[in-house]
Amino acid sequence: MDLAISALADLPQAEGKTIGVISQVAGLERRVSTQIKVTPKFGGQSRLDGPGCREI
Repeated sequence: MDLAISALADLPQAEGKTIGVISQVAGLERRVSTQIKVTPKFGGQSRLDGPGCREI
């Protein structure tokens, strides 16, 4: 995991490029500074919390 996180951190910060990581690994949460949290809700819906998320 450390090697993968280091490789992602070393990628050039190109404008307009986004990298997403989906994980349930507890240690990864401490290493990724910007996060969107997904919380299940009733009826198969989910709530998104994080930068750029807004309720619609």
